[in-house]
Amino acid sequence: MSALYLVGLPIGNLSEINHRALEILNQLEIIYCENTDNFKKLLNLLNIDFRDKKLISYHKFNETNRFSMIQEQLKSNDVGLVSDAGFPCINDPGQKLVSYLRSIDFNQIICINGSNAALCALATSGFESSQFYYGGFFGYKKQEIINELNEKLKYDTTLIYYESVHRIKNTLEIINENFPDLEVCIARELTKKFESLYFGKISEIIGKIEYKGEFVILINKRNIKQENEINEEIIKELNTLIKYNMRSKDACKYLADKYNLKSSLLYAFCIEK
Repeated sequence: MSALYLVGLPIGNLSEINHRALEILNQLEIIYCENTDNFKKLLNLLNIDFRDKKLISYHKFNETNRFSMIQEQLKSNDVGLVSDAGFPCINDPGQKLVSYLRSIDFNQIICINGSNAALCALATSGFESSQFYYGGFFGYKKQEIINELNEKLKYDTTLIYYESVHRIKNTLEIINENFPDLEVCIARELTKKFESLYFGKISEIIGKIEYKGEFVILINKRNIKQENEINEEIIKELNTLIKYNMRSKDACKYLADKYNLKSSLLYAFCIEK
């Protein structure tokens, strides 16, 4: 029975491609890719002959239009899907196709393992990795970035985001302006010749970063304040807000956002009263 192969590609260092991926790429006669020219260059570097292969563009602007064609091809052929680097479907086109195929009971979908920048950065950071939150790319607007971090910093887990070379400087400046004490790891050009990792408070490292390449931003879970960090001044402010008729729930949320606390910890003080 025919299958859709989701083939993971290296995120930088070509020697990281695995034997099975090479085997499948050699076998496939139909491969959908984000950019056909870029993929041809990659196949050349991997010594894979593509002269008899159908290489078809598949990107966020045309993916839904490709569904019927892919569905028809899968009746008699294996089909491959790749992104420019890393895994298809993970912040790259592919998820909608897989979801569509599952909805019509096509379940021969096979993932060929490859590199993943988020996991690579997490492993090398030394940050807590038993649980983590992956947020993809930040929003474009300043307030979207602030709101995202105000919300996710309440999570008791490491936070991971991607950012492009065109936006990284502006994004980090916004984070530094609003959250200067965040302990972060900024990873750039992972697995490539100029791989670099920067560690520390964002206010301390922002001036040291070379803004070239693709970036992963990791925020250490230790940025979450615990109960013993809720000091008397914060409790006094909480009591004042409640005294002037602010609901306990609203007062706790306000102070949690202001001081990067868990509102549930603040609310515990209200209950104790």
